[in-house]
Amino acid sequence: MAVESATHSSLIQGISQQADISRGTASAEDQENCLNEVLDGVVSRMGSKTISAFSKTYTDPFFHEIKRSEDEKYVLITEGGELRIINRASGQQATITGNISAYLAHSGLARRCFQAVTVGDTTFLLNRTKTVAMASTKSAIRPNQGCFFIRAGGYLIKYTLSIVINGVSFDTSYTTPDNSASGNAVYIATDQIAEQFRLSLNSTVIPAIAAAGHGSFSCQRVGSTVIISAPNGKIFDLKTSDGVGDTYMKSFTDSVKSIADLPQKCVQDYQVSVSPNGGSIKERYYLKYTGAPTPAAGRRS
Repeated sequence: MAVESATHSSLIQGISQQADISRGTASAEDQENCLNEVLDGVVSRMGSKTISAFSKTYTDPFFHEIKRSEDEKYVLITEGGELRIINRASGQQATITGNISAYLAHSGLARRCFQAVTVGDTTFLLNRTKTVAMASTKSAIRPNQGCFFIRAGGYLIKYTLSIVINGVSFDTSYTTPDNSASGNAVYIATDQIAEQFRLSLNSTVIPAIAAAGHGSFSCQRVGSTVIISAPNGKIFDLKTSDGVGDTYMKSFTDSVKSIADLPQKCVQDYQVSVSPNGGSIKERYYLKYTGAPTPAAGRRS
């Protein structure tokens, strides 16, 4: 067979599995270490840069990326009972406290034995080869609570809260003043707006609920969050609205669609389930507020 030589302007169509006679001039049978670009044609594939190195032999490890921000990313590697977490930017290995080697032990390829998901600042690592069993000690029954919080304040905005029981709505609202006087600025602070609702609940709404035969409700405020407690077994719902597309005031009882729907402050041990995008029960996870009700110590875990 004769050897032919020709010049082609582009191989932009990449590798083709067609027969030689059918393959176009912009395709190739095989390529190594090169990429096809519209402007520059065939160029060398980008090289890699070694940031750091350590000695370890892996067979088929499990990898998981932990992304805290665009500038702070880590890669988790586990196999054979060992766990490494490496900073992708610096190549430095993170210090790991505690020993979970017994939980990390597995049979078979680590890549198939583990699953991981990162929620906020917490990463859950699941060993699929472990037998899951319920603990003998059960947690206490969740208190019958709901809460609402003020995300932002503004002038001349009407905030409305409704406590719905058996289809009957018990409402209260608060309208912030205009900005005609400098002294009005204090009335659009989020904790001030929340306090107005706490006062209204205690003076009018909660007595009205009791008078309707629904038992003794109560409320308390933590910063810009107001927690409403109801008698055990009393089913109720919370609805909120405001004049800014219902974005300045949020409410929930025992579930939310995203952690973005949760307040910064709450009462100790408030429990809530998170259903991403309203997904199925298999995608649901649970959070409990722990720590003092202050911006520094309070957190969701």
